[in-house]
Amino acid sequence: MREFFQTYIANSGETGVTDKLVEKYQAKKIKSVIHFRRIVEAYEVADSADVRKAVAARLAQYVTDPQLETRKAFDEFVVDSRRIQTAVQACEELYH
Repeated sequence: MREFFQTYIANSGETGVTDKLVEKYQAKKIKSVIHFRRIVEAYEVADSADVRKAVAARLAQYVTDPQLETRKAFDEFVVDSRRIQTAVQACEELYH
């Protein structure tokens, strides 16, 4: 992800990403700043370099496409992980 931002900032200036996010907000595609946590969570739960690359590619698409909503962009990376965590927690509670 760092590489994307470095390249994007080099090409668009320091306010390039901010400008794109403001444009996305004005298009009502950012419904809550809490959704930004999904981006970080998607990267954190990535269990391989390939998945991290996919998340970084999606981030690039997310920033450059003002119509792409946060949840639509990143839920596929987060939802399965949450289901697994919930299942593991339920099993642990059952056996304790």
